[in-house]
Amino acid sequence: MSDAAGVDAAWARLEECAARLRGSRILDLMGEDSRNQRLRAEAPHIHFDGSRQRIDAAALDALLELAESCNVSAALNALQDGAIVNPTEGRAALHTALRAEAGDRATPAFAEAQHHAAAAREQMRDLVAAIHARAAFDDVVHVGIGGSELGPRLASDAMSLRKRLGPRCHFLANVDGHAAARLIRDLDPARTLVVIVSKSFGTEETMRNAGLLMDWMTEAGLARSDALSTRAVAVTAQAERARAFGIPDARILPFADSIGGRYSLWSTVGFSFALEYGMDAFEDLLAGARSMDRHVASTPLAGNGPVLAALIGIWNRNLMRLPTRAVVPYDQRLRELPMFLQQLEMESNGKSVDVEGRRLVRDSVPVVWGGVGSNVQHAWFQALHQGTQEVPVDFIGVIQPDHAFAASHRALLSHMLAQGAALLRGGEGAGAASIAAGGSADTGASDIAPSATPRAASAPGSSTADVDTVDPHRRVPGDHPSNTLLVDRLTPEALGALLAFHEHQTHVQGVLWNINSFDQFGVELGKQLAGIIAPALSSKKSAAKADALDSSTRNLAGRLARAVKTD
Repeated sequence: MSDAAGVDAAWARLEECAARLRGSRILDLMGEDSRNQRLRAEAPHIHFDGSRQRIDAAALDALLELAESCNVSAALNALQDGAIVNPTEGRAALHTALRAEAGDRATPAFAEAQHHAAAAREQMRDLVAAIHARAAFDDVVHVGIGGSELGPRLASDAMSLRKRLGPRCHFLANVDGHAAARLIRDLDPARTLVVIVSKSFGTEETMRNAGLLMDWMTEAGLARSDALSTRAVAVTAQAERARAFGIPDARILPFADSIGGRYSLWSTVGFSFALEYGMDAFEDLLAGARSMDRHVASTPLAGNGPVLAALIGIWNRNLMRLPTRAVVPYDQRLRELPMFLQQLEMESNGKSVDVEGRRLVRDSVPVVWGGVGSNVQHAWFQALHQGTQEVPVDFIGVIQPDHAFAASHRALLSHMLAQGAALLRGGEGAGAASIAAGGSADTGASDIAPSATPRAASAPGSSTADVDTVDPHRRVPGDHPSNTLLVDRLTPEALGALLAFHEHQTHVQGVLWNINSFDQFGVELGKQLAGIIAPALSSKKSAAKADALDSSTRNLAGRLARAVKTD
């Protein structure tokens, strides 16, 4: 239970700090080393540096005061104890139990979830071993969407330089037939396994794609019953529906209905990853997440990595009024991370009412977006450096690579550091000094970087008169906030820790906004409307009589019904 008076007082203090700091330069605040150290944290496999933020010691104290008043420590324990943290659905959120070891938590709900997860994992281990021993498949198609696909896709891509122990893994999520057509073009139906992942075993996109793949196999000469019994695996909380679809019990892997899709990688939803890289790699993934769970549960708030990241996010969203946040991993293997975090954060905390159903008085989750460095430097970093909106950036780097190209890795990390420094310091713009000296504008460095020899006019704290002498097109103002997360090496353990770091960060922010981070009713509305519209498209009848639809949708549906090919 939060302290309402304390919460209000903490928010008031934060508003005072924000008013005082809005005119401050981040670089000036960084002159105090004790303040810098307080904005850094060591977590398992991760060094977090949040010192490039418009936050001083007093503001950090106020953020920690807010966390204390909101009983963040108790909320973190409640999550891991299996308490009801999803009040609208009357559920616990038991994803941490999926990766726990015996004795980690003593509550009955947690222990029961852990027991069921361990039993399902043993079934998963046996099936992985059987498929590996048979060696009948070159490829596996993981069919799922949302949380049933984003986590496994990210994990598979992140480990892409490891030795595969099983078939190559491909992912089919979009109901757009172009995705399926492109995928099956290069696969042999006789050597392909289909893994159908759906909690309900009724998700339209997933079941339609699963049916399409079964049709593809039967068209190649395999009886449908044989395709389902020998070339399909179901991962679901609704085993009876998988049986009705035609999949035998030995190929149905269960997971609990209480596990949200965006937290399901730790369950049998990770089967495709285990099939590709082995059960030991999957167990290591769980171990890394478990180490982060323990860090969160045992570390005081002031030194707790995910808590500190969450508090900085609250500061930028609610006190600095910044509506978006960019996530930029400087490792090609983490290219799927921004989309994974989009679902984790925006589906969890994209709410406009609090847990009591009252309209929020503050904004909730920012829009999360991003891309892989250094590619995005040459795409949209221009807007970060010289555009009109301030965007906080999370840089994510991996210290030790898994390739032999040391010079390339040094260049990659130098770009990451340079972009963070350029956002902070500003300057005259890339190439200005070299062009003045008669050199080329393309120096091989980042497109926007601090000048090696800036003129006094562009230095922080320079006078207005001096600034007026600088070419305004080249001036890069700087003073933009960013965080940096350094991962020691991208092993399965480190990946597990990185994902759990963000899970806990998301949960803490939900607690601070007093919202339920574990339901997602808004997602369902579009599915319901699709069920109304689809018949109008397939029957060539106008949707004009569909009273639930607006005039624009009725017009568009009618136009499409007259043109779209029917089944």
